[in-house]
Amino acid sequence: MTADLPAPPHWRNRAVLTSAAILALLGIAASLAISACSAAGRSHWISMTIAACASIGLFIVGGAIVLTRIKAIPARCAQDHTGTVFRPRPLRGCLLVSVTLLAVASGLFVFDRSTASIDFPSISERQFGKIVALFVISLVALVTLLRGLGRDCGRLTLSPTGLILIDYHGKPVSVEWSDIIEIDDQAPKGRTFQPIVIKTRTRSPMVIQSLSYCDHGAALYWLIRHYWRTPTDRTELANGSALERLRQQNFAMN
Repeated sequence: MTADLPAPPHWRNRAVLTSAAILALLGIAASLAISACSAAGRSHWISMTIAACASIGLFIVGGAIVLTRIKAIPARCAQDHTGTVFRPRPLRGCLLVSVTLLAVASGLFVFDRSTASIDFPSISERQFGKIVALFVISLVALVTLLRGLGRDCGRLTLSPTGLILIDYHGKPVSVEWSDIIEIDDQAPKGRTFQPIVIKTRTRSPMVIQSLSYCDHGAALYWLIRHYWRTPTDRTELANGSALERLRQQNFAMN
């Protein structure tokens, strides 16, 4: 699949910003790795554990983002008895390890600040507040990921009758094609990057994170619009032809 397909008009290309963020993230991780080695050399095991856990956690996050961007970890799509199914990249294990390490690092710093401050004396009160926030966020994310283990979470199904989105909490939301009034490319601020927004007559909009389910998010956007605009083609969603249409990027561009 090529990237020649035009992006929806309100999507922004943030490749430069994303690359800068990845480099910054990996730079921080490298700095923490050096701090871990330094703390180990002084037998400061608490500080070493904090720095090492934070470093490895950030390296995992940065590495996962890089592998996703170069499509070394592809999104998955297939056809089954329910229709054409899109599943997110298998990154839950990486996220679980990363979040656990960040929770350990931030938790040790919060609950043993006096010991950690020996090796991290430059941490201000404001920065300490951010570490507390990181600890809380990490715990919430960890609980969410653990609750999702064993569940069929994160799945988008396109069928001849409509769409079914099972979010990362395992909660299903379904929309019939006939209930859709618009497919937009703008979500409420902060909700997601490059969204597909399904607006309906009867319920709040369904927001799909396009890049979670397809390597080329614009292709998924135009695919959904195609089957919304072209009811006669919806049988393709049940016989596998939709995947070929996706590969060929043969969509009604309206």
